[in-house]
Amino acid sequence: MSTERHSLIVLKPIIRSPTHNVIRIERKQDLNTDEILHIAGGDHAGVIVNKFTGTYEPLEECDLLINFSVWLTIPGEKGDERRQEIRIIKFIFDNGIEKELQHECAEQIFKDIISLFPRDYLTFIKRMLKIMEDGYEEIKVIEIDMKLADEDEVIEMPNDYDSEPSDVEVTSGHVQELLEHAFPNSLKVSNMANVLKCSEEEIQSFLMELAEKFIVERVDNEDNEWIRIEGRHIDQNIAFKKHGESYEGKEQPTIAIITSLYSEKKAIDAIIENSHTFHKYRASGESNVYTTGNIGPHRVVATKLPGVGDSNFNAYISASGGTTRLLGNYQNVNHVIILGAAGGALNFSNVFNSNVNSVKLGDVVVSNSRTFSDTASPSYIYVNKYTTDRNTDEYNGYMCSAWRPEDNILAQIASQTNDASLMSDWEAFTQEIIDTLNKSAGDKSFSKPNEADILKVPVGGGNFVVVPHQNPESLLSKIHVGPIGGMKPLIEIETDNNKSFGNESFNTDYTKTVYYNLKEKFVKDHQLKAIDAGSESVISAIQGSCIGSWSLIRGITDYQNGLSRSGRVWQPYAAARAAALVKAILERLPSSP
Repeated sequence: MSTERHSLIVLKPIIRSPTHNVIRIERKQDLNTDEILHIAGGDHAGVIVNKFTGTYEPLEECDLLINFSVWLTIPGEKGDERRQEIRIIKFIFDNGIEKELQHECAEQIFKDIISLFPRDYLTFIKRMLKIMEDGYEEIKVIEIDMKLADEDEVIEMPNDYDSEPSDVEVTSGHVQELLEHAFPNSLKVSNMANVLKCSEEEIQSFLMELAEKFIVERVDNEDNEWIRIEGRHIDQNIAFKKHGESYEGKEQPTIAIITSLYSEKKAIDAIIENSHTFHKYRASGESNVYTTGNIGPHRVVATKLPGVGDSNFNAYISASGGTTRLLGNYQNVNHVIILGAAGGALNFSNVFNSNVNSVKLGDVVVSNSRTFSDTASPSYIYVNKYTTDRNTDEYNGYMCSAWRPEDNILAQIASQTNDASLMSDWEAFTQEIIDTLNKSAGDKSFSKPNEADILKVPVGGGNFVVVPHQNPESLLSKIHVGPIGGMKPLIEIETDNNKSFGNESFNTDYTKTVYYNLKEKFVKDHQLKAIDAGSESVISAIQGSCIGSWSLIRGITDYQNGLSRSGRVWQPYAAARAAALVKAILERLPSSP
């Protein structure tokens, strides 16, 4: 045996089997020639492949690791089989390399891997070798662990888009969901049948089933319209008011709370004491619902807007008009809270840095500028237009509008996470809301879901990798304060413009990948904490009403915009979390003079 001294990259197979493979790539100067299987030449000159010895010498520790899963197509005797594989990449850096630089290297390598994701072993290993050859001198060792997942290890791919599969059987739950989304407006049977792609007779049958449970009722008009109600409140505090009635009372609300999902309305209603609800119905579709009462020392009014989101111009007008009517009817309001769901802003630091205070499902984000001392940066930013390259006509950027409140006292209170009493109250109020609503919400649970918290990252061609969130042992939700953003859907723009990407139609995985990349840029440019479905119309109406204190309080339900299919299961719990924080904030907010 002889030893030579070289500055080489050595690839060594550690474990080799049909279901589990481990390969270590290491920079070495001391080379044992007896272990050499192959010396590469040409483009890979300087790369040594060692023999497989069957001896496993595990790394005692590593500086960073990336853990993700990918679906593979494996040929078999009975045809191709889809299996999920868990891949773990471990990094060891030279001594003295700062953690920040380690994270930058790992982030760039992860992006390099997923930009054109190689799913077969040979191409994947070549990619990792090329990474070591082309630089990253700070890295001493990369170990790649690839193992086919056992049945109990498989992570279900979340569906991040709102559309239901075409073969899903329509149920009364779908009808109830439609009416809850439209509330306080009603829906025609014909419209519900059109949306759910079934017959009007089926819709009518489901409506009768829901009516027997006092969940919905028919509106007394000739258009066969139905509306969501709460059976226990029909007689007590839902009043169909005639147009022109006054909202004046002995004590006017100074706090307004705006929601858009029915679960959010229920969560807020659960914390309002001495509450009274007015449902002002209009057949024109401009209905309003107001719940007045007390939270802490404050008189409040809460409303639910019908189906907020920038899916079309009518939704924009509805949200803006509903907000303007609210603030016109209650003119003593000094603070406005926009409560709702949002998606956690995906930061690549979430993937490999367990020390990053990343946003997770069930957390709550309160809008504010990047820091309280930064008076220039906005609290909310909305992308309303995308820019294209003149030569290729491909999207390369975005244009946006930005807002910040004159008074950020709501965010200041929420930021006091070192205040043990604030955090204790938040936990207690959350549990109170969950307990109250679980007793009355029927089949909808407001408890924390059991679903795993995972990140879904597109890798091109309609394929994704799923990444378990760091710190899975951290069970408690957190409060984050920082910028929140929203983005106009790119697919909607493509529909409006009848545009295509070369031979790709607008409704393709390619378009979704482009949108994802633009969103990543948007998040990084503005250091966003969360992204919602669009609040610009509501904020514009608030500022148009000359109210200087406002804040978005968003419960995190997914890593999209809060309204994805995968996020629906988290919406009730996130609503309870957000509503509980509202109560904790208002109990600490000084009363208006």
